[in-house]
Formats: sequence, C-alpha cells, structure tokens
Amino acid sequence: MTFKKLALATAFSAFSAFSYAQDVTQGVVIEGESIPIGISIGDRVRQVEAAIGNFSEFDLQDPNRSFCSNPDSDGDISCTYIANDDTGSELGEVIVDFRRGRKVDNLRWSFENWTTTTGLSLAGLKTVSDPSELEALYPNARVTVFNSSVRNIAIVDDTESGLLMVNNSTAEPSPFNGAYGEIFKPF
Repeated sequence: MTFKKLALATAFSAFSAFSYAQDVTQGVVIEGESIPIGISIGDRVRQVEAAIGNFSEFDLQDPNRSFCSNPDSDGDISCTYIANDDTGSELGEVIVDFRRGRKVDNLRWSFENWTTTTGLSLAGLKTVSDPSELEALYPNARVTVFNSSVRNIAIVDDTESGLLMVNNSTAEPSPFNGAYGEIFKPF
C-alpha cells in the first residue's frame, strides 16, 4: 500500500468508525482498497456480512434485498445487497464478487454520493462533458466521454489505482441506463 493510500485509509477508517451511525449514502471509496460501509478487497464472507449488518438500510434476511449467485465453474460467487430507506425506496446497492467463494475480489456500487479519494462521485460523473475533467483526477486512466442529445456516456477505467466508474444514460428509458462504480485490486 502506498504511503498516500495508507494515510488516506487511516484517516477514513477513523472517520468510518463514526459514520456507521450516519447516512449509508455518503462516504469515501478508497480506490483498489475499500468502500465506505467497511468492506475491503480481500475480506471474507463473514466480514462482509458483519459490515452490511451494521446498517439498518440493508436486510440480510430479505431474499429480495440480499442474494447470491450459484458458484460458477471456478467456485466464484456474486452477492447483491440492496439498501432501502424507511419508505422502501432503493438507496443503492453493493455487489460483491467472491473469488472461489472465499475472498472479496471486486466491489461494485450504485450509491451516487460515494466519492473517491479524488472527489469523483457517480452523481458528478453524470455531469462530465469534457474528458480532461476526469483525466486531471486520474491521469493514468482510460477515459471516455460522449455526449449527445440522445446519449451521455462517461467512463473512467484506471487499472493502476483499481477503479472503474461508468455512467450510461439515454434520453429515453432503457435497461442500459445507469451508473456504477467498481474497485478491484490494482494491476
């Protein structure tokens, strides 16, 4: 872990200890490391469920809001955890991929206001019109920005820091609309 990330992880860990009682829709994503609700790359299933269980917005007992895939031929599984507010409206979701069913391999999220250590959020990604905005935040990333009257796409793919963020929206309702972020072990 680089010194910068170690310092950020320490600072955000101290902050996170206080944020568990706070709003699940806010927090800092540490690229290639962890997401704001206390889940890190390399965690085991037990640790993930303990972290999810700290937030009332998630319900591990509801099969419509917490579910896992069957293991694939390599033994990998994917678990989805959906957070709802008191009225039942969806706040966001976390998808956790477990390598060989044991350790977290990557983490995806749809919480719009989780921000990366550079300050980028999914909400902010939706407003980007110039690739240089993203290139300034992630100089080693592959960046794509396309805006037209019918479709807006923004993608940041930074394998060196372990981050992928995607926004794909169209003027018409579509199953392909949406935004998500993903962290993984940098390579």
